[in-house]
Amino acid sequence: MFAEWDPGTDLETHAKLNGIPVHEITQEAIGEFISYWITRNDELTHSGWLHKLLQSIKATKMRGNPKTPHRQNKPPSLHHFDDIDYTFGVTEDGKF
Repeated sequence: MFAEWDPGTDLETHAKLNGIPVHEITQEAIGEFISYWITRNDELTHSGWLHKLLQSIKATKMRGNPKTPHRQNKPPSLHHFDDIDYTFGVTEDGKF
């Protein structure tokens, strides 16, 4: 991997083969991919890098949007703590 790596015209073909719409492949995703892999000593063919890029995009999509606040992805509490109003009975000055 090198800083100037470009997925090139093969990207569309590989994306179709992997079931990923081309419009989901952003420059930001490509930049993050290059930024990660440039720090490693892995040597792959161009097709190998395309495959890794598309698998990375698929994995990110399966995890959901990483910019979504964590609380929204949290499973519901079995103890229903979210249903409790902890401010009930507390006055504006913080007393009960």
